[in-house]
Amino acid sequence: MRALLQRLFPARSTPPAAPLEPDVPRTPDAVVPNLLWPVADQPLCGTRPSTGEQYALTVVRGRVLAEACPTGLIGRAPVVIPRLMTMLRQDDSSTAQMAEQVTQDPTLAAAVLRLSQSPLYRIRREVNDMRTALAVIGVQGLRAAIATVILKPIFQERPWGLVGEASVRLWVHGELQATLAGARAVTLGADRLDGYLAGLLHNLGWSAVLRSLDLARVPLNPPFSEGFAHAMLRARARMFGRLVMAWDVTPGLTRLGRELITHAPDAVQGPLIGALRAADLTATRTLFPLTAAPAVEATLV
Repeated sequence: MRALLQRLFPARSTPPAAPLEPDVPRTPDAVVPNLLWPVADQPLCGTRPSTGEQYALTVVRGRVLAEACPTGLIGRAPVVIPRLMTMLRQDDSSTAQMAEQVTQDPTLAAAVLRLSQSPLYRIRREVNDMRTALAVIGVQGLRAAIATVILKPIFQERPWGLVGEASVRLWVHGELQATLAGARAVTLGADRLDGYLAGLLHNLGWSAVLRSLDLARVPLNPPFSEGFAHAMLRARARMFGRLVMAWDVTPGLTRLGRELITHAPDAVQGPLIGALRAADLTATRTLFPLTAAPAVEATLV
């Protein structure tokens, strides 16, 4: 696993962070997440945003508050999102008929098998055939697998700029986040598919924020301040809220989007946002931990 992560996310030419003291426990709760993991591998430095950071925040906030919907910042959304909505709004019998065709699509078949073996379903036996996989994940699981296949190209479109630099990280984090959010949603009383889709779509908020900076040709130069990190996280949450509200993918996601853009993001409560927060934090700690802990508590959503 470590070798795979090193290939996906090679170390940058930045000074290494100071190691933890030997007596500090390395439990999941003790691992500090990298708050700006799409664009940095360094701990936060300082409290107040620098002049350059303030300008970047002005650009991003302008996009968040603009009357024009931010969906235009997501390149393939006009093609991809209608396909996703059509799939989600088919009745169970139509979706069941689609399941018969899964084996004819190698990409979808691989996604179904991978999902059936994920922690989302906690199966104790090995799943190695399509019939068993479909029995395990059911109709909602099939929809989640189709959503994964449909949405992945959004994260692969632009190989340039901040969005291009972050694209692999955004997708790998999003897949893990989706699985964790789907499982957590069930325990909190929310819909499993809503949780999975929220985790999968959540990083499009990052994509929109970074695309805003790309369009304005605003560079980002780490290390970043704590104030900048938290302001960017709030902007990401509001961008995500505006996107899912505009797309109206499911009623649950639309409600969540409305709450994120009408209230302070960290003040929003409920089972779905609770599942997303927990999944975001766990995925970030797992994939992008820091060995030097800044004196700051993170609320990633």
